[in-house]
Amino acid sequence: RTGGRRGAAMGGACSGGPASAAAVPSIKILLLGGANVGKSTIFKQMRILYKEGFEDKDRVMAKGCITENILETLIDLDQATDHYGVQVLEENEDLADELKPVLMQVKVREVDMPLENITIPWERIERLWSDPGIQAAFQEFQHPTRRGAGQEYTLPVLTGY
Repeated sequence: RTGGRRGAAMGGACSGGPASAAAVPSIKILLLGGANVGKSTIFKQMRILYKEGFEDKDRVMAKGCITENILETLIDLDQATDHYGVQVLEENEDLADELKPVLMQVKVREVDMPLENITIPWERIERLWSDPGIQAAFQEFQHPTRRGAGQEYTLPVLTGY
C-alpha cells in the first residue's frame, strides 16, 4: 500500500482522529495451526485473562468437572494403595466406597447443571486426601522410582484424557 495513514482506509479504532486518541490500543493476533493444536484454547484463555473472565455457565461446568476429577482420583488412589503396598488408616477404609455414589450423581447430571442439588461430602474428601496411605500412593504414582521401581501403574482417571 502506498501513502496515507496506516489503517485509515479501513476505519474503526485505527482510523486516527480525535475520538481514537483516547481509545485503548488494541492488539490483533493471528492464530495459525493445524487441527487440535490449541488455537481456540489460546483464544479462550486470552479472553478469560484479559477481557471478561469466566461466564457463569463456564464456572458451573468447570466446578462440576473439577469435583468429578477430585472424586475419581481419590477413589483411584484408594484402589492403588493395594498395588503400592500401602494401607489406608482403619477409620478411613470405607470413605472411598462412600464417595462412589456421590461420584455417580456428579457423572450423570447434565454438564451445565449446578452441583447445588448434590451433597458433596467435602469433610470426608479432605479426610481421605489427608490419609497417609492415600498420600503415599499419590507420591508413589508421582515418583515411581521409589517402592514400585520397575512397575507401572496408571490411574484410570488419568488414562481417559
